[in-house]
Amino acid sequence: MLRQRDFRLLWGGELLSTVGSQMQLFAVNWQVLQLAGSRSVILSLAGQHLGLRADALALGTLGFVRVLPTLLLALLGGALADTRDRRAVITAAQLAATLVAGTLAAVSFTGHAGIAVLYLLSAAG
Repeated sequence: MLRQRDFRLLWGGELLSTVGSQMQLFAVNWQVLQLAGSRSVILSLAGQHLGLRADALALGTLGFVRVLPTLLLALLGGALADTRDRRAVITAAQLAATLVAGTLAAVSFTGHAGIAVLYLLSAAG
């Protein structure tokens, strides 16, 4: 399998993409943790008061925000992937991920990264 150039290029690119995505995941988690701080949040549920640390709540919400697009769009994405050229689908997905990562970097380096912006970019990526 590794004798074929296209196969090596595909999986080499996939490896780089995965490493970059995992680094981005760690960095966004860390940034949300730093932005949330160590404050406490009191939630009232059914007359009961529940004290949560803001950083734990923010990271849990970030995890939910990342999963939500998959839950809502998986069937549509699968149908599109089945009816379109695979190379075009992979290229478009990687281009979109690159744009999100670039936007995330720009927002972070300019100091405009708030928790809501990180949630939005995490949902898009």
